Amino acid sequence: MVGTYSSASATYTPAADLPANVPLWWRVQSKGANGPSAWSAAFSIHTGNPPSIPALLLPANNTLTTDYTPRLDWAIVTIPLSSTFTFGHYQIQVADNAAFTSPAIDDNTITSITAHELTPGSDLNPNKTYYWRVRAYNTHGEYSSWSLVRTFRTAISTPVLLTPTDGATTTNRKPIFDWADVGGASNYTIQVSRNETFTSLVVNLTVATSTYTPTINLPVGTLYWRVKANGVNGPSLWAVRFSLVEQ
Repeated sequence: MVGTYSSASATYTPAADLPANVPLWWRVQSKGANGPSAWSAAFSIHTGNPPSIPALLLPANNTLTTDYTPRLDWAIVTIPLSSTFTFGHYQIQVADNAAFTSPAIDDNTITSITAHELTPGSDLNPNKTYYWRVRAYNTHGEYSSWSLVRTFRTAISTPVLLTPTDGATTTNRKPIFDWADVGGASNYTIQVSRNETFTSLVVNLTVATSTYTPTINLPVGTLYWRVKANGVNGPSLWAVRFSLVEQ
C-alpha cells in the first residue's frame, strides 16, 4: 500500500512523489451521508523514472547582486541506473513571484547533463526579488520534481551623474552636484576626492536627495566625484566618475 488519500473534488495530485519506475494500481470510492460507496474498478499505471531533483548552488539564497544577468548554477543530476532513457534537458524558471506566474525566464535549451548553469541573455529588472527553480527531464519527457526555490535580489540602479559634467571647469568653490533620482533609493552617498582612486577624500557624505551643495569651499585643483544609491536592495554600484577642475 502506497497510501490512502482524500480529495474534495474529482481529481487528486499527490503532494509527494510516488515510487519511481514501478507498476501501481489505483481506485476510488465516494463518501457522503449515505456512503461510502463501493470501490471503483482498479486501474494500473507505471510510474516514471525521471532524473534526480536538481540542488541549487549559486547564487546563495536572498543574495543581493549588482549583476543584472547573474549566473544561475545547480548540481549535476543523475539518471537512475534502471532507466532506459537518457538525459533530456533542464528547465529553469525565474519569476518575480513565488507562484512563477508569467516567469521572466522559462528556459529549456540546456540539453547536456553537465552544462549545469544558465546566464540570462538580457538584463533582469533592478530593485526586484526574483525566485528561481530547476527541474530535469529525461528523453521520454519524464521530469523530476522542482528543486527547492531560492531567491536573489537585484540591486537598485546606479545613479546617472548630471552636473558638473566630466572635465568641467568652474570658479565656484561650492558647485552644485546633481544626479538623477534612483527608484527604490532611500538616500545617496557622494564622495569627492583629490584623486581618481578615491583615497584622498574631501567629501564623504550621505544625503537624502539627489543633489548636494558643499557647505565649505572645495580645494583648488582637479577633483573627482562619484555617487551610489542606498536602499533596501542596495547599495548600487558607484556611478561613473567625473572630474571637476576648480580654478
